[in-house]
This record gives sequence, C-alpha cells and structure tokens, in this order.
Amino acid sequence: MSGCARADAAPDKIRAERYLVERCLAGETGAWDELYLLYHELLLAAVRLMFGPRHWDPNVVEEVAAQVWYAVVSNNAELLAQFDPDRGVRLITYLATIARSKASTMFRAEKRRRSREWQAHQARVPAASERGDFPQLQFDEFRSTLTARERDFFDSELMNTDSEQACESFTAASRWQLRSRIQNKLRRYVYGH
Repeated sequence: MSGCARADAAPDKIRAERYLVERCLAGETGAWDELYLLYHELLLAAVRLMFGPRHWDPNVVEEVAAQVWYAVVSNNAELLAQFDPDRGVRLITYLATIARSKASTMFRAEKRRRSREWQAHQARVPAASERGDFPQLQFDEFRSTLTARERDFFDSELMNTDSEQACESFTAASRWQLRSRIQNKLRRYVYGH
C-alpha cells in the first residue's frame, strides 16, 4: 500500500509543479513568491552539491542561485515557460540544470579574467633601448626606490651595464626573484598602484 501511495504522490507533485508554473506564467505575484519559497533552499542545496563539500564558497553559491532566478524571470519568464513536466523532469532538476549552465559560464568568465590579469602582470621592465622617453630625473628617482641588491641587479642585468662581477653573484632563483620584485616596483612607480 505504501508503494501505491508513493506512485500517486509523484503525479500529484508533477501536477502541483505544472500548476505553479502556469500561475507564474499568468503573472500571479503570489505564485512567484511561492515558487521562490518552495525552491530557493533546494536550489542552494543543488548548487552546493554540484560544487562538492570542499569547493564551494557561500557567496558563489548565492551568486549562481541569483543568476538562476534572474534567468527564470527575465524575458517574460521565457525560460520558465520551457519547463515541461511531461518529460519526466522535476522543477528542481530543471532549476539545477540552469544553475549548472550559469556556474559554467561564470567560471569560464573568471578563468578568462584571471588569464588577462596574468598576461598584464607579465609586463616586463623596459630595456635600456626602450627607455629613451623616460626622463633621467624620473629614472634616478625610480632607481632610488630599489634596495642596494635590486639596484645592482637592475644595473647589471636589466640595464646591461658592464658589471660582470655583479652578474656572477646572482643565482637563477635570485635573478627571477629580483626581476619580479623590480617589475612590481616599476609597475607601482609608473602606474601608482
């Protein structure tokens, strides 16, 4: 008898979901409130589950859920109108599918943003031949912001001055660290960041 009750409950839920969606599409404000109250926490849980227990940030979960709700209501609820319970999919599953798409789009955009920032970060210190427009006064002022070791490296390695003894004192690791520090200082000096 319990199996029968369970089989009857599924069609009842599907009918209730279909009716709720129809009310939303008809513009009934109370239906939208009901939709949100019934499915928001389930949507958050679905997004958390999608990210896994160690890989979700509450702010990101909320952002994805907000994007889902915006997508559902935008364009006169066009996306909600595409929900068809006759396909055997529950409304929460449909919302979770939208969430997966929104999260994927968000992470691709974040990856592109980080890539652009990394490329901008890789800007190099101008070579001596490219430094022609850099007034001597500013050049000396920038040089004065460097530590003695950074100045030695800057002069010998980056400015190509004749200081073979200084060149030999820098290991590959220290060259990389010094170059990176000088680039960051130059960036801050030039751009004021």
